[in-house]
Amino acid sequence: MYAILPDILFVLIALFCVTSIAIFATTIYLHRALAHHSIEIISEEFERLLNRAILITTGLNRGEWVAIHRKHHTFTDKEDDPHSPLVLGFWKVQLFNVYYYIRAARTFGIVKTFAPDISSRWGDSTALRGFRGLTIGIAILIVAGVVFSFSQGYSVRYGVFPGALVAILYGMFLGLLVAAVHAVLYVFVLSPSINGLCHWRGVKRFPDTPAFNNRLFGWLVAGEGLHNNHHKYPRSPKFSIFRGDFDPAWPVIKLLAKAKFIVIIGEVGVPEAVAYP
Repeated sequence: MYAILPDILFVLIALFCVTSIAIFATTIYLHRALAHHSIEIISEEFERLLNRAILITTGLNRGEWVAIHRKHHTFTDKEDDPHSPLVLGFWKVQLFNVYYYIRAARTFGIVKTFAPDISSRWGDSTALRGFRGLTIGIAILIVAGVVFSFSQGYSVRYGVFPGALVAILYGMFLGLLVAAVHAVLYVFVLSPSINGLCHWRGVKRFPDTPAFNNRLFGWLVAGEGLHNNHHKYPRSPKFSIFRGDFDPAWPVIKLLAKAKFIVIIGEVGVPEAVAYP
């Protein structure tokens, strides 16, 4: 049992790092910077880093993501909303969110209509686009797994050549395991819960505004669970408004602003008299 503890720790730490990078890059770069312009990335090198982080950990195309999200805000929970559980059904969005994303991304002219400012920016690297970016991300995890595996001393236990083969194969397994669990979490749990759960059940602090707040879930998705707040103030760079709300991305955003990587543009949302405590 104790012999596999280092392996378990490696998987958990690698999974935490990869998924955290994907979540924070999505909310800070794709969502708050590009989709809503609540912050502006002023360092081109930092923006390239964020874009590559997105491509390697999620495979998402920023123009498509922004266009789909802006269309969602334009037609929130109405017939043309790309992923509304109130229109399509909760379980359809929760389980098949990736299908609805791909279907919306393939809609003719969606990027030109809803995200022309994104399509005119410097282009996404063709070497990293789509599954090619994910392939590089998986390769990085496999290399990390192999390096970790070699550090466990298989060559001492089994001999140089058999030990090296065991280390390589086991390291590949660990890297692929981290990639698989990350894919399940991001594609089938975290992302669909923002589009599904947060438009289905929760606390509605602004009764006249779509979506719901789910504070505990918000901790897992860098504040995205405070969805009712976000729909009330879509250009706010900070999703937490009421006492007890916490937006994990906000301290990161303030730190990046102090480091001169970004500039905060949007005004922070505030409670209103119509909102009940």
